[in-house]
Amino acid sequence: MVAPRHAPPSAQLNTPPSAPPSAQFNAPPRAPSSASPNAPPRTPSSASPNTPPRATSNASPNTPPHAARGAYIALIGAPNVGKSTLLNALYRAPIAPTTHKSGTTRQRLCVPRYVENQHEHQHERLGLFFIDTPGLSRRRELGKQQRAVVGEAHTADLVCFLVDARRRQLPLKLIEKITAHAPERMLVLNKIDLVERTQLLALAAQGAPLFDDIAMICARNGDGIDGFLQRCARRAHPKARPTKHLHADLVPARDTAELTRAATLEILHQEIPYQLEVITHHWHEHHGEWTLKQTLYVEKDSQRKIIIGRGGETIKRISQKARLLIEKAFQRKIHLYLHAQLLDKKRPHAPETLAQEAHGETPREETPRDRAQLNSSQKQRNPNSSHP
Repeated sequence: MVAPRHAPPSAQLNTPPSAPPSAQFNAPPRAPSSASPNAPPRTPSSASPNTPPRATSNASPNTPPHAARGAYIALIGAPNVGKSTLLNALYRAPIAPTTHKSGTTRQRLCVPRYVENQHEHQHERLGLFFIDTPGLSRRRELGKQQRAVVGEAHTADLVCFLVDARRRQLPLKLIEKITAHAPERMLVLNKIDLVERTQLLALAAQGAPLFDDIAMICARNGDGIDGFLQRCARRAHPKARPTKHLHADLVPARDTAELTRAATLEILHQEIPYQLEVITHHWHEHHGEWTLKQTLYVEKDSQRKIIIGRGGETIKRISQKARLLIEKAFQRKIHLYLHAQLLDKKRPHAPETLAQEAHGETPREETPRDRAQLNSSQKQRNPNSSHP
């Protein structure tokens, strides 16, 4: 039995019936939880000499004005609830890849949004750093992505748990597990344009005992986004700290590769599995224009042929769609060159190496121990082989 954080749900409905869905809840503030640890300020990750320079927020229409303080806000929820769509709406550019498939987001992405906040009759410009996270899946509760999501929930100043408004029941056990130590928790009901008002009120009543605030939005068309931003600013204000301790997470080599991967999955959604990896091997800027050379890694030669298509027609379509997505996200002229290649399975750390390259890190070299493990696994698969 989960102990309620506030008054019963019936006491939290304090809005007349004529109010819009996004303004139906105004939960009273609560004292900070003593169980939540003080999150240390985040420091920028170290980069290798081969790492391309990080893009600043000046590359988007969301040009940052002066903001003395800010806070981290984590967007958490199940796959396909609209976390990346909401992030794009907040950033006002499609920086996060979105597809109709679940599990498109695989890595943490943090972007800033600056809002005017009124607190105790004083106006303050506040920097809100929204963090997009991979979707929660019960089948991978102990996976690396799941642990990363839990870590974001513990260190963020405000956790926004997104839920598809078409659900009948909230995942209460999962919510309590993920957000147990969060300083502030907000329930965000997305896709409100697809359900009736009575269903929204029923979902909100279920979540009222567990959350400090509730917002109702439609990330696709922007309904309720302004009200959501003001709620976030009000909730994050007590935890705000100097913006010099807050850092966005925009890496062109990684983010452009994820957008290319999303474009490929959109065009070849039935033929190409999720194991598709896209790596940016060359990144160059000249007079404000970017030149990118990327490789699409697949596991089978048949998949490589599908990506290329007859006479290179399919990979040309992928390049055109990806280039438009990248240009819209980074507000730059893009020259994109794609190449399809088979993933070398003989390297014992091939997936790890690809992930490191995607982050701009120097790949780890194979050691004699790695080669011995590879030889041992080959002998187990073919004991009659004399090949070392």
